[in-house]
Amino acid sequence: MDNESEQPQSATRDVIHIVRHERSKPGGNEWRRLDFSVSFGGKKDGVGAFDVGTAYGFDDLANLLSKVGVSQPDVAEALQALRTQPKHEP
Repeated sequence: MDNESEQPQSATRDVIHIVRHERSKPGGNEWRRLDFSVSFGGKKDGVGAFDVGTAYGFDDLANLLSKVGVSQPDVAEALQALRTQPKHEP
């Protein structure tokens, strides 16, 4: 057997894209809301991805990700990353 046939094939994994949107009340008040756009697919830069939904806040995002089958460790990682980053792909 040659070495190529002995090596396992790498699994192709689709990507979940999460983008954080911050909305604030006009006029500079302290009011701020976080929305998250969630899409699936498009292994390279989101092209070809389809919309899964929008989440309003971190709790709603955690629920949405769990519903679409994201593991709890990946949900926790996404929530942590999105506190400081505008995008994440768990």
